[in-house]
Order: sequence, then C-alpha cells, then structure tokens
Amino acid sequence: MDEQVLSRMARAVFEQQDEMRDVWEWLADKIMPRKSAVLRRVKAREFMREHCCTAASALGVLVSGFMNQVMPSGQMWFRFEHGGLDKSKKHTAWYQNANEVTYRALASSQFYYVMHEAHTDRCLFGTCCAFCEWTKGSGLTFHHVPVGSFGFQRNKDGRVDTLARKFRYTPAQAVKAWGYDKVPEVVRKSYNRERERFTREFEFMHFVTPREAYSPGNAMKDLPPEKLPYVSAYLFCGGTWPVIEVGGYHEFPYFVSVFLPWEGIWGYAPGLQVMDEIGSLMLSERHLDELGALAVYPRTFIDAEQDGDIDYRAGSQTVIDRNVAGMNLPREWGTSGRYDVGVDRVERADKKIQEAFFVPFLHAVSSVDRQMTATEVMARQREQVLSISATFTLFVHDFNGFLARIFAELWRNAAYNTQKAAQPQDLVVTTSVGDANLMAPEVVYLGLIAQCVELAQKQSLDYGLQSAASWLQVTGDASAMDLIDSSKVIEWVFRTSGAPAEVFRPEAEVEKLRTQRQDAMARQAELEMAQVAAQGSQAVANMNKV
Repeated sequence: MDEQVLSRMARAVFEQQDEMRDVWEWLADKIMPRKSAVLRRVKAREFMREHCCTAASALGVLVSGFMNQVMPSGQMWFRFEHGGLDKSKKHTAWYQNANEVTYRALASSQFYYVMHEAHTDRCLFGTCCAFCEWTKGSGLTFHHVPVGSFGFQRNKDGRVDTLARKFRYTPAQAVKAWGYDKVPEVVRKSYNRERERFTREFEFMHFVTPREAYSPGNAMKDLPPEKLPYVSAYLFCGGTWPVIEVGGYHEFPYFVSVFLPWEGIWGYAPGLQVMDEIGSLMLSERHLDELGALAVYPRTFIDAEQDGDIDYRAGSQTVIDRNVAGMNLPREWGTSGRYDVGVDRVERADKKIQEAFFVPFLHAVSSVDRQMTATEVMARQREQVLSISATFTLFVHDFNGFLARIFAELWRNAAYNTQKAAQPQDLVVTTSVGDANLMAPEVVYLGLIAQCVELAQKQSLDYGLQSAASWLQVTGDASAMDLIDSSKVIEWVFRTSGAPAEVFRPEAEVEKLRTQRQDAMARQAELEMAQVAAQGSQAVANMNKV
C-alpha cells in the first residue's frame, strides 16, 4: 500500500474523534477530572475544578463491578473450550492446560491494570481501547489507549478492523523502537542533544487496517509483513507525515468496545443519561452548603454607627446607645431557606445517577430487604440483570476477538507446549491454497454477571418445568414430556451454575454409557420375556398333569 495513501487514511480515521471531544471533556470535568489531562494534555493544577462526587462514586462502583464480577484477578473468569462437536479427553486436557497457561500469562503482565483503565473509559466516555502484542523477553504486553487519542472503523460484520492511534515518544524511545536511521531528522537532532533526548516529546501515529490481499492464515509465526492479514504502519505526525515503518499482524491487535451503541462509531456513556441530574445535584449541593453556612454565620443588619463595635464572640458584651436599642439591631435577615426541600432534591438526583450507573444492581445482595421472600428476590435480581445484560453482551462480543488474539499469540510462541497435555491435531486447519489457520476456541465466561444473565434464563426454565409437572399431575398424560431432552436440561443447568468442565464426561464416554444402558435394558426385557414364557410353559404343563 502506498505510503501517502496510508497517511491520508490514518489521518481521516483519527479525525473522527474531533466531533466527540466536547462531550468527553464535559464528562471528564463533571465526573473524573483526572481524565481531562489526557484530553487536553494540561498539568493537574489547571484542570482541578468542581465535579460531582456522587457520579464519581457511582462510576467507581460500576468499574469495580465489571472488574470484580466479569474478570476478577486471581479467579477463573473464563475458559477456552474446543469448538467442535467431537470433544474428547484429549481436547479437554489440552484446553485445561491452555487455560492455566493463559491465566499465568495475564497475571504476570499489566493486563488487569490496563483493563481497569479501559473499563473506566468505557463507563465514563462510552468507548474504550487497549492494545496487545508479543515482545521478546516480556511475552504478552498490554497498553491502555486513552479516549481522545484514537479513531476507528468497523467492517460490514460490525467488528473493529481499522484503527489510528496517536502517542508520544521521547527521542530515546523513538530511536529504540525504530532505529536511528528511520526516525525523522528533527527527532535525530533532538536525540543528539543530551538535554532533549529524554525530555522532549514528539507525536507519532500507529495505523492498522486489513490488507487487501494475503494468503497465509494466522498459524504461521515467521512470515514477512506483506503476507500478514493486517498492515501496521507507524507515522511521524509532523511535516508531510512520513511513514517510519510498515509491518503487519496476524490478528487485529486492538480491543475496542462501547458501553451502548450510539450514532456513528462511538459509544453512549451512562453519564449522558443524567447530565441534567448531575448539574442539578451540583447546584443543589452548593445551595445546601450556603444554607448550612448561613445557619452558622447568619446575615445581620447593623446600624451604621455600630460598624466595628459589635463583638460576635460567645459570651461577649457589646455596649450600644439607648437610641439604637429600640431598633432591634443587629438582627438576622434572609436565613429562612428550606433546607429539607434541598435535601429532597439532592436525594432524587442522587438516586437517578446511581441507577444510570447500575449501582442498585451491583449492590443487589447487600441492599436486599431481609424480609423479602425468595421469589421477590429472584424477580428483583432478574429485572436488574436484564437492565445490564445489553452492555455486558456488547462487551463479550468485543472481547472475544481480543481473547482470540491472546490465545493465538501464546500458541504461536509455544507457550502451550508443555508436558501436561498433547496438542490436538485438529487445532490447525490447512486449506488447499496453503493457508494454515489456527482454530479459535470457544470462550465460556464464568463471572458473576455472566452467571446472573444465565440465571435469568434458568428461572424461566424452572417455571416452565414446574408448569409442565403441574399439568402432568392433573392430566396424567406423560407423552408431553417427550418434547424435553432431560439430559440436555441437566447439562445446561450445570453449565450455567459454573460447574467445572471436569465434571462432564466426553461425548464418546456418554454414548458408551447410553449404549450399555440400552443393552442392559434389552437383556432385562429378554430375561423377563423368557421368565414369562417359562411360567406359561409351566402353567400349561401343570394343567396337562391335572
């Protein structure tokens, strides 16, 4: 691809974020001021201003909820499974080993810190981005890409496959990344000045987009850049925007997710639903502070001749003229504001803000009334689960591609080659044109939110089974139960309950047990028929004797 074409495409994709900067700055100012530094690149003392503590606290609860209930560090929150129907002990053992290796790789990297920052952006601005690559000596590395520093595009299937990201490097970092001869002359000059080598910063851009034509799949490790599915270009953001280096990736290296879909490519943030409430809450709290201050330090009228002569200290004495004594001065004025009305306005706005950030759902267990029945608790939880399932489903859809990238990087770099389990032969598929494609595994999420979403379906299943059992008890007609595959029902219940994969038998073993059971039932039926025949013969013989 021509370098000028790459440069124009990268700038066009990046400039899409300009239309959202005003919205993002408002959200940062009112909820999390530290994010304003990323958008404006200013020092901390310049962006400190009033913000809504309630919204900031609700944002923290939502971010912590996603981290603790979707991807908790130190716990098993997902697992890879074989995507085919012919699951066997070999597949189960290998994927179990792959899961353990993946968890160790994530724990030893910056993954959980990067995902915390990504979730913060997703819940605050509605859109987030993170980057994954394999580096020699460090293995898997992750980077948080702040909102306001990237633009992206989706393909016809709705997946992000093009992204342009700006970042800053010092001359020392740029030379280490690409080499002294590849960086622009202005960067080399700054590198040669000792005072600027580690202090001055230059702006660069990383642009990734699908390559128009390529042949090999993603299983081959050592391939030239022009053979890789995604083109990767680094540009210098200055002058004519020259391309510094062109490479490639087997998979799209960025994770981009939105909180809820909005117009265009950007996500809709929870805070946008309660913009008026955030402004009203901040104004009401200022008024309540003023009323509280007036209660302690009330306004007073004083006579002009008393100015400087009145002592407001407790137990003090002020000498006044008899002519002024009858004027009832000094006296309070303008201190009759309704503090209770202000508190009520604050509580209403506070409730709406917390609901927008799903705080009631995330605090469902601790906030449940102990007098509620189990049915009421389940109904309340189901309603809350349905409210958050949309954003959770979007996250899973976007994150599956990122997990496939992580899986492929570990596989290509032999991280899964251990003595614990042999690799299944069908993991790599070779086509007639020589493509070697690594089959992406199925991903099963085990976090609390995933279980709650599936629990809502399980409650519907329980209700249906109870209704069917009641109908069967009344009519006595058991033929209707032929519609239900009881083994699949039990399997689904166990999987939605988070049962480990080890409790399930492989398909071949299940079929063997079923065949043995059918054979035993057939033998039992033959034995019973033989016994009946023998009893009939004996009865006939007895009758003949008589």
